[in-house]
Amino acid sequence: MLAHAGLPKVERALRPSIIDPYFPFVIDTLVQFPNLTAARLYEMAQQRGYPGGQSMFRQRISEMRPRKQPEAYLCLKTLPGEQAQVDWGHFDQIQIGNAKRLLMAFVMVLSWSRRIFLQFYPNQQMTSFLRGHVAAF
Repeated sequence: MLAHAGLPKVERALRPSIIDPYFPFVIDTLVQFPNLTAARLYEMAQQRGYPGGQSMFRQRISEMRPRKQPEAYLCLKTLPGEQAQVDWGHFDQIQIGNAKRLLMAFVMVLSWSRRIFLQFYPNQQMTSFLRGHVAAF
């Protein structure tokens, strides 16, 4: 609100903290073991003489960790029975008598439950596509 009013932002002066002497150890440890929990880091700092509490330590560790870049995807949310997704999968060829035929998989996945239906067909013709739907339903 102050910035919108044209007033300069007041910066807080950084005060020394009891965790400051342990930052080099924490940073080196996180470089070696990036998935180490803050609770384990706290125990390790305590063994090295850290006198502070766990909540402040964990807060400062969370500020130090790099943030993951958010993934760009659309989260699909549907109601039961509202949507399914269908596709074909190619599974090489099979020998039927003297002829080689394609082996295709009709796959339907229910969006809400993630339940999968799979049935094999010798082609991707519309009749096979419709039979796959009837069998899935």
